[in-house]
Amino acid sequence: MATLIHGGHVVTMNAAREVFPGGFVLIGDDGRIASTGPQAGIPQGFHGVQLDATGMIVLPGLVDAGHRPWEHLLMGWSGAADPARCAAAASALQDEEVRVAAHLAAAELAAGGVTTVLHHVPGAATAARLAAAIEAFDTHGLRQVACVDVAATGVDRVEGACAQASGPLLRIALSVLSDPVSICTGAADEARLVRAATLAARHGLRLFTQPGGSADDAQWQAAHRRLGRSAITHLMELGLLDSRWLIGDVDRLGPADLMLMLESGCMGVAQPLSDAVRGRAHTRWTTLLRLGGHFAIGTGGPAASCTVDMVEEMKALVMLQNTLNLDPTSMSAEAALEAATLDGARALGLADEIGSLEPGKQGDVVVFDMRAPHFQVSHKPISTFVCCGRARDAHAVFVAGRCIHADGAPSRHDDRALAEAGLACRTALHARLRAVAA
Repeated sequence: MATLIHGGHVVTMNAAREVFPGGFVLIGDDGRIASTGPQAGIPQGFHGVQLDATGMIVLPGLVDAGHRPWEHLLMGWSGAADPARCAAAASALQDEEVRVAAHLAAAELAAGGVTTVLHHVPGAATAARLAAAIEAFDTHGLRQVACVDVAATGVDRVEGACAQASGPLLRIALSVLSDPVSICTGAADEARLVRAATLAARHGLRLFTQPGGSADDAQWQAAHRRLGRSAITHLMELGLLDSRWLIGDVDRLGPADLMLMLESGCMGVAQPLSDAVRGRAHTRWTTLLRLGGHFAIGTGGPAASCTVDMVEEMKALVMLQNTLNLDPTSMSAEAALEAATLDGARALGLADEIGSLEPGKQGDVVVFDMRAPHFQVSHKPISTFVCCGRARDAHAVFVAGRCIHADGAPSRHDDRALAEAGLACRTALHARLRAVAA
């Protein structure tokens, strides 16, 4: 059924960056945006669902471009800040734990204004494990990109995963090792990089990599000296670096690497809160922006940061970049919002479908209520939203025109049952981790 959202502060993120105070968004019967504009432009004689968004801000759905669902079972864990220990925990997961953790993640993201998420499937993406991860996000109505670990899964199984994945809201991406330490230790090599890129090209997939890896500085520096080049330069020399790549961290990349990213069209994925907790905050995101580049935002995982709030991530991006640069103009609220919407869509190859409120695009729309005291008194709605808002302020969330969350409406899941299932999985997982450590 068609839906008319009216009276809100509509931020379109279209090419002209139009904003309509007291504007409207009309989603057609087909789930696509039919029109937007000022209140006076509302079509006469509309019959359908109406949402009065007076006092609210209306945005394109938020895009979480990098999330690790299993970390919902590790919040507050003593090893949360250690990437190696987190990776070991991920390898110890059972399929049911993957399913429950994904449900916890999907429920929280959907209720917080996220409409699209790239989520990493831990370990080998067997048919059962991939189904467990995908089912959870599908149940909660989210648009998803399931990112499969090529090294753990194997090329043949990845082919099977591509065949298994189907549905208008589902895509597959590939996670690939490329960092100097992985190359030097044999965990990755040129042949595997080429095979992964060939597979991605054949199926039209995005490629995710972390060129900095998870090793400590001493190991990384030694491997970098041995290779004589960075992961980005290595991919370029192999003829593989193009717009399909998502770069999961850029803190160990130099100016030449950033220029190669810009020239190739690949995009980075900032994880401000996860990076800050792990002591890896840096100014590369400001540098990319000043060079004319773009990047997306991901929540990473809640093991260390204890949050998957995309609004908090936007605020953290602004505050950290301005603080590290000692310049309050380094990162604006508008730039952070673009990273969380349109640039997230660009990063996932979905900019023709989502990321802005424009006629013909999918009706992925989120409405945040800005009438509460913590928003008052607002002079610049976008700045106020980014700096004062929280995920809990999401009033209504639409994916392809379908409402997946509405303030005051019955939940799509049993919160208590979901929490109890998560606690049981966490207890079992921690017991196995303690047994391995002993």
